[in-house]
Amino acid sequence: MQTQIPTLLASLLLAGAAQATEVTFFSHSLIIRSETAYEPAYANNTTRAIDTQFGPTPSHAGVAVTNAFGTQQAVSTASLSQAELKAGAWTDQMTAPAKSGLALSAIAALGDSFELLHADGSPFVVSGGMATFSMAVSGQGQAAQGMAWAAPSATAYLELFILSPGAIDRWKPNAFGGFPIHVEDIVQVFQWGATPGSTTALDYSTFGTTYQMHAIPVLNDGDVALAQFEAPAAFDWLARLSAGVTLFSGDPAAYAYSDFSHTVNLSFDGPDGSLTQSASGLFPGTVAAVPEPAPLPLLLAACLPWWVRRRRLSKGACGREPVADRAASRHHAWP
Repeated sequence: MQTQIPTLLASLLLAGAAQATEVTFFSHSLIIRSETAYEPAYANNTTRAIDTQFGPTPSHAGVAVTNAFGTQQAVSTASLSQAELKAGAWTDQMTAPAKSGLALSAIAALGDSFELLHADGSPFVVSGGMATFSMAVSGQGQAAQGMAWAAPSATAYLELFILSPGAIDRWKPNAFGGFPIHVEDIVQVFQWGATPGSTTALDYSTFGTTYQMHAIPVLNDGDVALAQFEAPAAFDWLARLSAGVTLFSGDPAAYAYSDFSHTVNLSFDGPDGSLTQSASGLFPGTVAAVPEPAPLPLLLAACLPWWVRRRRLSKGACGREPVADRAASRHHAWP
């Protein structure tokens, strides 16, 4: 019977560790460089710089490279405590003699879990209560072709996903820096372009079937994007800023830049009379969620009296352990 106790406790420890890894908020920065030679033979080199933080530290990624594919710079920063996203990509002076192309992207993202409460701490459930995310945009993009064999581009997209409670763990960045898309988790999606060439985006209502594009509104430098929705008592959210450029060989004077490194600032306003609680406790204007008692200590406390009783019954009449038990105890970390 004694050998079952360590097994039980080990199982409880594993269960507690698994639960502790559930993600409820994050900040994420990603930069992707893709250099492609089309002639005389196709060749591609793609690299990624990834920084994902699941704690209070902001994420940051930066790249600065100069080679035949051009002078390349990119930066990405995401901070929950500052409620800001920064992303920028710049490239020019491509000198590759053969037909070549460069794609450079900077992506910054934030995710958190919100719960709306009444003043007494009860869930805020008011039919028709509206909430608003505001995103102040500062940045612009531009590209010039010159004599390059294909036109360069400068794009920027801002996306906000309102997700069902508990979904953010399934949407956390993967090992490649991408976000797994779970359409069933989406409550509402808001999308904007932020350069003249960013007029269409992926329609998530058809994601996984036809992958259609649809028209989206385009923001100007200094605009404020507003996302208003009927607020559930609890929801998760993900905000993502993507800035990208492409450049092609044929003219070192050609260039492209998408500069949103001057910050997209986010703010949240819940329905009148509500208090916003966040899993991170970092987002401005929110209060930290009160952690629930960990189930592992409770289970251990429940098992302890039973285990002590079993140990006492296993001892001899004088309160001494049998010799066999004493010998065995010297070979186990848990008695």
